[in-house]
Amino acid sequence: MLTPPKGLRDALPEEEEKAFFLASRLVPHLVRCGYRLVRTPLLEYLETFSASGEPALDERTLKLIEWETGKVMAVRTDFTPPIARLAASLAETRKPPLRFSYCGPVLKFDLRKSTKKREELQLGAELIGRGGVEGDREIIELCVSVLRHAGLKRFVVQVGDVRFLHAVARGASARSLRKKEWPALHLSGLAAGRGGERPMLEGSPAVLARLARSVRDKRARAALAGLRQSLRAVLRDRKGFQIHVDLGEVRDLHYYTGLFFQVFHPDTTDPVATGGRYDGLLRKFGRDLPATGFAVDLSALSKLVPSSSRLHGITAPRWRRTRPATPATDGRRKKASAGSR
Repeated sequence: MLTPPKGLRDALPEEEEKAFFLASRLVPHLVRCGYRLVRTPLLEYLETFSASGEPALDERTLKLIEWETGKVMAVRTDFTPPIARLAASLAETRKPPLRFSYCGPVLKFDLRKSTKKREELQLGAELIGRGGVEGDREIIELCVSVLRHAGLKRFVVQVGDVRFLHAVARGASARSLRKKEWPALHLSGLAAGRGGERPMLEGSPAVLARLARSVRDKRARAALAGLRQSLRAVLRDRKGFQIHVDLGEVRDLHYYTGLFFQVFHPDTTDPVATGGRYDGLLRKFGRDLPATGFAVDLSALSKLVPSSSRLHGITAPRWRRTRPATPATDGRRKKASAGSR
């Protein structure tokens, strides 16, 4: 019996309908928030994705050859690089900031984890041309509003900042950063506390104030100040969710350039949504603009929220049986119709 390739699977009506109705609620919500819906091709030239600088791109990408040109094409693994390419091509017609939303599948391969889920239905938004605290705050608030609109009741927003880690761990090897081998990192930007211990790099948002008193590096201090300002508005309205600060998180350091975040639900180990700032990516497409955004895993989210609609089967229309019209009956109908006017 034929089956889909490893990591790919079919979706039965109960699952697919729920994800479809969820997307039909969230896409209009993003549009109402000012994020216009766009679509990029499922196939792009490999250079579009290599612009992100992802080290394991070859392992995660399904590639094809365009016979007419001999150029290498790739199935979409991420929406952000294609949308950055699109935004760069609009330099003469649209002025920043640009606010785009999207919804569609991505395909990610990992040769080291052949059974890991490869296909993912994503919904997300990109804010291009608005940098600094204002842009970070807007995109976090938008992501939270999307999850709330979906009906997600409990979740944790985990935030970090690439600039802080680079500032306090200058000269650290990539291996030490990935494995969080703090004794080997020589956190030169942090002053030791009592007993020579380094301050905690994660905890509640209050950890930012404690770290600010220990930071010696100006860049690290600026990153902390920006992070506190970005979270200030979110902290005022965090009903149903928590904020966790993890300044030692090293996920996708090649990709992000500032604040980044992940959203977790208590019932899952993988994030429901991810996002962050990626200034510099558009420069590789010929237009230097700051940018930030997020993506939601709709397949995972649909399993955590109540159904937005239920279909109880398909009902055929009811037809009233009538006798074929004859010239006599047709004439009587016309007279009755004329008399009722």
